[in-house]
Amino acid sequence: MNEVAIRPDALMDKPVHELPADYLMAEVSEIADIIAQVMDCSEDIVISTMFAVVSGAVGTKVSVFDGKYTNMLNINVCHVAPPGSNKTQPVSLLVKPLENISLQKHLAYKEEKQRCLELKDTTNMPNPQILYVSNPTPEAINKMLAWNPHGLFARRDELVGFIEDLGGRYSNGSGGIPDFLSIFTNEHISIIRAGDEPLIIPKPYLTVVGGIQPGILPTILGKEQMINSGFNYRWLFVAPEIKVTLERSLTGIDSMVLDYWEQLIVKFHNIAPMTFTFDDEAQLLLNDYFREIRMKKCEGNDVYMDEVRDKLFIYLEKWAAIATLLHGDEIEFFANIPKEEMGDHFVNDTPCKPVITGEAVAFAIRCMHIFEGWAQKVHGMLQASDAPRQITLGDAVRTLNRFHPITNKSKFAESCGMTREQLYKYLPKASTQSGLSDDTINNSGVTPQDAINTNEQSN
Repeated sequence: MNEVAIRPDALMDKPVHELPADYLMAEVSEIADIIAQVMDCSEDIVISTMFAVVSGAVGTKVSVFDGKYTNMLNINVCHVAPPGSNKTQPVSLLVKPLENISLQKHLAYKEEKQRCLELKDTTNMPNPQILYVSNPTPEAINKMLAWNPHGLFARRDELVGFIEDLGGRYSNGSGGIPDFLSIFTNEHISIIRAGDEPLIIPKPYLTVVGGIQPGILPTILGKEQMINSGFNYRWLFVAPEIKVTLERSLTGIDSMVLDYWEQLIVKFHNIAPMTFTFDDEAQLLLNDYFREIRMKKCEGNDVYMDEVRDKLFIYLEKWAAIATLLHGDEIEFFANIPKEEMGDHFVNDTPCKPVITGEAVAFAIRCMHIFEGWAQKVHGMLQASDAPRQITLGDAVRTLNRFHPITNKSKFAESCGMTREQLYKYLPKASTQSGLSDDTINNSGVTPQDAINTNEQSN
């Protein structure tokens, strides 16, 4: 039998992870560990999904105020992992409570709609009520956000379709990208379409979680439209090192684990409205992180990562608030109520004080450093996609024409050893139909062949 060479770093006894869970309540940390081990998947995918699910559960009921700005807790999480890394099944388990809540909302809506139809009560006809969506279009998202003030949670196994729809797959416009950018900071959206009623969304709230394969990442997020619009910066990329085990686990997940998770998410969904603020120590740590990202902006020359870090400061506040929710109660806050009577960390629909401590911010900063590293990794993937590409004659001609318009096309084509017809194939129609005479002399001072050679050497 031939020996098989296995990389030593590919093997593991249990899934490793970079995202910490030490600040979270013990039950949540244990659930993350169990799911990662049983499902043989990255615990980073599990932990990040847990944060996203809590974000979807609390919706617009919870916000965080830093003394200047107010942010809600909606986040966008993109898992970057190859096929076979089992990034789908653990997400399916963790989002199940939101699916169930959404189903109950929809059934209640249908019952109320039927009641109104029977009474012919068109005045009080309800709008569709949901929470969880799996295959939304941009137009449908806006309608559902207008009708569901609590917000929406969108889950896509593969984010490619979701992103292409936002980018205007079926039109020449930008699709839903502008609205998606506004939703990130919960900015008021007003939509007017001919023949339709105006659509007003005062506080749009959308949390998105899904995956994308590294191989197709450049063709989806490497487009100028995605980078220049700021779309890429509004995602938390989770790009862990995927390792494998040689043992096939036959152990399933105890139903009590999933039941506890469902009960916890239901309680978060029914949470009393809360506005988090930061204590003095937390504010100092926020200032330290702000100075850190500003210093990196002064020291470096990477505009892409500068934009990423700016958005990570917003995510820092959101992440710290969600971490505080998942940290749970403090006994002194609930006076003399015994812990065993607190109903899994909740009293009067409140899991904790509405104050984010320095410990919570320190935890969130550790997470942001990890997300920054993953964003840098993804950015490297986008840049590397262009490296193997060789410049073609058409590329050189178009580049030259953009900076030094080719006015004497006959002489240019002759000097390059091509016909005018061949040259026209490489030029935009506006250039070939500009009406300029071929007798016009190109005053650029650069011969056509020299320009092409220069482009080939620089690439």
